[in-house]
Amino acid sequence: MEILASSDEAAAHADRWQALEIQCSDANAAFQGWSWCSPWMSLYCDDSTCKPHICLIHKHGELVALLPLMVEKIGGLRVLTILGDPHTQIANALTKSGVDCVAGLRLALLEHLPLADVVKLSPVVEGSALAFAIGADRLEPDPSEYMSLVTWRSTDTIDDYMGGISKNRRKDFRQKYRRLEQLGRVKFSRCRPSDQHFKGLIDQAIGLKREWLVRNGMVSVGLSKDHTRDFLSRLESNGSGFCPELDVLTVGEKLVAVTINLVGHHIEGGSIRHCYLSAYDEAYANASPGTLSHQLSIQATIEDGDRGYNFLGHPTHFKAMWANKYVALLRYQKANTLKGKLWLEVWSNRTRPMIKTAASKLKSTSQGRALAKVLLRGKSG
Repeated sequence: MEILASSDEAAAHADRWQALEIQCSDANAAFQGWSWCSPWMSLYCDDSTCKPHICLIHKHGELVALLPLMVEKIGGLRVLTILGDPHTQIANALTKSGVDCVAGLRLALLEHLPLADVVKLSPVVEGSALAFAIGADRLEPDPSEYMSLVTWRSTDTIDDYMGGISKNRRKDFRQKYRRLEQLGRVKFSRCRPSDQHFKGLIDQAIGLKREWLVRNGMVSVGLSKDHTRDFLSRLESNGSGFCPELDVLTVGEKLVAVTINLVGHHIEGGSIRHCYLSAYDEAYANASPGTLSHQLSIQATIEDGDRGYNFLGHPTHFKAMWANKYVALLRYQKANTLKGKLWLEVWSNRTRPMIKTAASKLKSTSQGRALAKVLLRGKSG
């Protein structure tokens, strides 16, 4: 086992990291890819409050698994968690296809959990190598509950997929699409980090999503974090297939909906498109541009020969309308010290959720919405 404890050390192994991605057996490890972890480390790590702790696991001299963790200092408390939290949507490990890496991951966890007062790994996908390494008896249901996926057979065409959804949904899709067409030329496209418009679209996506949160009296820990724009705009593509990509829906020259996706490569063929963040312009709400964008993205994903579309955790009625497969999400929590136990039981699992609920209720009032707009306008990230 080898430990990388700084962004410079990680950068020195970037080629090996990306080579493992190409051979990875789990498409849901996209958030452990270099394109996601590298900008996070460059912005948030290597200071006094956050340090990378990346476990490289070798077998017969070959890199077969990589578990990217970090140690955060929160009020003098050391917390070991997945690299990129709270933005990282899945806690996972890169594992080489055809190699049993469970024992190696278990060893990494056993040796390095004592580094912190508290260990929090969440959300862990049921059935993943990391879940097996932790052990079913140590895992509990995660607050995000389960992932909602849209899947199809590898032989399916767009017509097959559209034929499989209800008649009412097909009719609704056509009606909303025509509504947009009345306002101008409708165009669905995809944008990668190499595109000159990528950073500008990231800014628009975050702005539109923050406006939506305010309107609905909701709080996002990730979008409230400083430097969110810097982090997401630094996402880059690489040859591994674990890369960011934007879905963009426009009418004329006007952006009406945008989705930030992370594409998870699978060595056996095809990819899963993870929907990290989606947003739309409220001025076009009567045509449901967000819904149209998801529908068009699924069709394009099928056309690309990929395997699925992942709405990730926190199930909603909207996601339930689309999904045909659900995968449980779990979490692992362990306190190694007394102060860690107090923090975990009193703050993390009780007080913090209560504060978030109270903040959401405040935002649902007119005074709260006005305050939230002022606070969001002043965000440096």
